[in-house]
Formats: sequence, structure tokens, C-alpha cells
Amino acid sequence: MNSSGTNGLKIAKILAFIVMLGGVIVVIGWILGVPLIKSIMPQWVAMKFSTAISFFLSGLILY
Repeated sequence: MNSSGTNGLKIAKILAFIVMLGGVIVVIGWILGVPLIKSIMPQWVAMKFSTAISFFLSGLILY
């Protein structure tokens, strides 16, 4: 595989990890009951628990 293909794979893995990490952080927020961790901004609607699990699993599949 050429270097641009390798770089693309690295970028995809990094982005998949970020998606997984985001899902895990929100799940932790739900488990601990911390509203600030459930949403990006305090005034925004919180991410649902099932959506956070879906983010984690999507990132896992992409990785």
C-alpha cells in the first residue's frame, strides 16, 4: 500500500477512536449523573444514552 493509503487508514482510525471516546464519555456522564458531560454545551440538549452507545459501537466497527 502506498503512503497516502497508509495515511488515510491512520486518519480513519484516529477519527474512529474519537467517536468511541465521545460515546464513552457521554455514557460515563449518564452513569455518574453529570449533566455537563452528557452534552457538549450546558444549554444544549443532552445526548441520549442509547445514542452514546451507538457512537461507541460505530467507532468500534470503524476501527
